Amino acid sequence: MPPASLRIGLLLGGTLAGTLLLTHVLQSQMNRHLADKLLDSQTQRIRETVDRFDATLRHAEGSVQRYAALLSSNRDPIPAPAERFEQLLRRDPDGSWLASPSVV
Repeated sequence: MPPASLRIGLLLGGTLAGTLLLTHVLQSQMNRHLADKLLDSQTQRIRETVDRFDATLRHAEGSVQRYAALLSSNRDPIPAPAERFEQLLRRDPDGSWLASPSVV
């Protein structure tokens, strides 16, 4: 049987080695946990940003569709160039072109 001082030395050495190993394992677990939490947090922030952007985009699409419907429904037909010319000008009996009374 080894002397008592050797047993105490082995016991202290084993305890120190176990403590260092346990500290390393706990630190590794804590680092992994913190990294996972950070990743979850950043993922959530990105998801919220994308959701806000998506809602804004849907709102803008609806506005564009309403505006397009408004433009297409309230638009007078565009007269042909000759018709438009006749609306703006008229021929005087002397042969000259004058502005129509509706324009003046």
